[in-house]
Amino acid sequence: MKYHNLHTHTSYSDGAFSPEQLVKIAKAKNLEVIGICDHAFSRKLSNEYQITSCLEEYLEDLRGIQQSLEDIDLKIGIEIDASKIYGVNPSDLPFDILNKFDYVLFEYVNTENEYWGPVGKRDIDEIIKIRNQLTIPVGLAHNDLQKNYKRKEKKLAKLLSDNDIFIELNQSEFHPRRGVGRNTRDGLDYYKHFSKKLLKELVNKQVKVVAGTDAHTAETLGDLNNVYQFIDENNLLCHELIS
Repeated sequence: MKYHNLHTHTSYSDGAFSPEQLVKIAKAKNLEVIGICDHAFSRKLSNEYQITSCLEEYLEDLRGIQQSLEDIDLKIGIEIDASKIYGVNPSDLPFDILNKFDYVLFEYVNTENEYWGPVGKRDIDEIIKIRNQLTIPVGLAHNDLQKNYKRKEKKLAKLLSDNDIFIELNQSEFHPRRGVGRNTRDGLDYYKHFSKKLLKELVNKQVKVVAGTDAHTAETLGDLNNVYQFIDENNLLCHELIS
C-alpha cells in the first residue's frame, strides 16, 4: 500500500487550493498518490463550486499536471452526489465523459440523513444498475456503512465484491463549525463504527478499500495513519489504484 489520499478537493469545487498547489502540498507531506475528486452533479452546491459544467476543462487541466509530475502519482477522480434530494439519477450520467476519469466516488449512497439534514436515500441497486456502463473504478465515498447497512452486512459485502465497488475509509478533516470531523457519528469517523461482523464479511468477500480525508484544506491532507493502521489490523484489501 502506497502512502495515499484519494479524497481531496480543489478550488475547482469548494477546496481552498488550486490543483497545482494541492499536489505541491501533498508532495511536501510525503504522499505517494494523491487523488483529486471535486464535486459534481449536486444541487446542494452552486455551479461555481462544482465541476458539472466544466468536466472536459477539468480533465484537460489535471491531465496536464498529471503528465508533468515526478515522485508523486496524481489520480483524477470525481465525486458525484447520489442522494435523491440533491443528487443525480445515476442512469442520467454522461458515461462517455466519466470514463475518461481515473475513478469515481459516489456520496450519500443509501443515506437518509446527514448531520446537516435529510438527503434522501438512493439505494445502492441504482448504482449497480449502471455499473457496467462505467469502465473506471467505482467507490463509495465516506459512507457510514454500519448505520446504513445494519443487519445487511453479508448482502452488502457480496454486492460490493460482485460489482467491483470499493469503499473509502475516511479519516475526517476537522469541520470548524461542527467542532468534530467532517464525516463522523458520535465523535468517531464512520469506519471506526464498523462491526466485527461487517469487517469479517468485507475480508471474506475481498472488498477493496482506499484511504481519504475529504480534504478541503491542507491541514489533514497527509494525516492518515489511523486509517492505514485500521487497514493493516483488519487485513483489508487495498485497491489497485494505490498498490
